[in-house]
Amino acid sequence: MRRFTFLGLFLVACSQDPTLVNPATFERPGSVAFVCFDTMTQGYVPLSTCGPTSAGAAPDERYSMTALVTQTASGEVGAIDLRLHRTLDSDVRVPGYTFVRVGEVPSALIVPPEAPNVTYVSNFGSRSVQWMDTARFRPDAVPVSGVEEGAIALPDGPAAMVSSIAGDALFVALPRLGAVLPITVLPSGVLEQPTEADVVDLAVALLPDTLSAPVTSYGVACGATQRPSAALEAPVSLGTEAEPVSLLVVDDELLVADAALPVIHRFSIGENGALTALDPLPTGVPVRRIAVTPLVPVDSNDATEMARYLYAIDATDQSVLVMDYMEGSATFGGLIPVSTGTGRSDRIELSADARSLGILTPGYDDGILCAENDGSQTPTQLREIGRAHV
Repeated sequence: MRRFTFLGLFLVACSQDPTLVNPATFERPGSVAFVCFDTMTQGYVPLSTCGPTSAGAAPDERYSMTALVTQTASGEVGAIDLRLHRTLDSDVRVPGYTFVRVGEVPSALIVPPEAPNVTYVSNFGSRSVQWMDTARFRPDAVPVSGVEEGAIALPDGPAAMVSSIAGDALFVALPRLGAVLPITVLPSGVLEQPTEADVVDLAVALLPDTLSAPVTSYGVACGATQRPSAALEAPVSLGTEAEPVSLLVVDDELLVADAALPVIHRFSIGENGALTALDPLPTGVPVRRIAVTPLVPVDSNDATEMARYLYAIDATDQSVLVMDYMEGSATFGGLIPVSTGTGRSDRIELSADARSLGILTPGYDDGILCAENDGSQTPTQLREIGRAHV
C-alpha cells in the first residue's frame, strides 16, 4: 500500500499531464435493484439470504447486500455495497471509479430474486432491453459460466419494466405507443425477440364507456363495514391516448398506471407472460405510480376479516389516493376517504408533491391494529390502515 501511494505522488509531481481520478458520483440515478453477494464464494445467492435476522441476532457478515443503480444521464449502472457503505469500482484496471456501460437513458433494472446471475436493463433512448452477467458489477465477483449477454430491439422506448412472479416473462411500458409488451424469458435467462403481434394496445383493451365511468368513494370506520358516500367529480383526462408510465405485478395480475387516461389497466398473466385484459379500475384521474399492500387484518377483534389497498399518485396534482383492492369485496375499486383535514377527503395530505410509492412490510407489531386517521400523515408515515404501513 505504501509503495502504491508513493508511486501515485511521484506521478502527480513529475507528470506534465497528470491523470485525474474521478470521484464515485452518480449522474441522475433512477431505477434500483438489490442483489445478495456471498463474499466467501464470490458469487450471488438468492435475495432472501440477505434477509432480516431473528431479533437480537447479528447479521452474517459473509453476505453483503448490493444495490445496482441506473444512471440515466451517463447510460451506466453503478453498484453500492450496502454493508460497507461503499461505491464499487466495476473495473479496477481503469483509473478512478468505473461503472458498467449499458444503453442510452436506462429506465429500469431487474435482477430476479431467486436467479440473480442475470441482470436485465431496459433502455428508453436505445429502445432495447439487454441482459448481462451480474458479476460485471462487482470487481470481486466470479463470472458465472454459461451466462450469455445480449439485447433485443423494441418498437419504441420503454419507460418501465417489471418481471412476472414466475420469472418467465418481462413486461415493458411503451408510453409513446400507448401499449405494453410482454417479453418471454427463456430458461437460460436469454430474452426472446418479441414481434409486432406481441404488442398489447391499451386502447383496444378499454371498453367504450370506461373513461366516463363514475368513480365511487366509500366511507370507512375502523372495524365497520364500508359504505358508499357522495359521488366524486367527473373523470379527468390529460390526453386522448393511453400513456403507460409504470407497471406493477400483483400475484397473477399486471397493473398499468396511465398518465393520460383516468384508469388503471389490468391484465391477468398467463404462461410465458401471455396477457388477458380484465376490467380496468376507474380512478377518476390519470395516475403515475401505484403500490398495493399485502392482505392485512381490518379489525383487531376479527383477524379473519382481511383487506387490501391500492395507493396511487394523481398525475394532475401529485397527491395520493387510496382504493379498495380486495378481490370479491363489495367495494372493490372504490376510493376510500383518508383525510380529515381541509383538503380533498379522498387524498392523503402532504406538504410536497409525491413522486414515488412503496409498501414497507417489516412485520406486524402487537398492539392496536386499526385506528382512525388523525391527520398526522407525513412523507415517512402516510397512512395506517389495519396493519399496512405505507
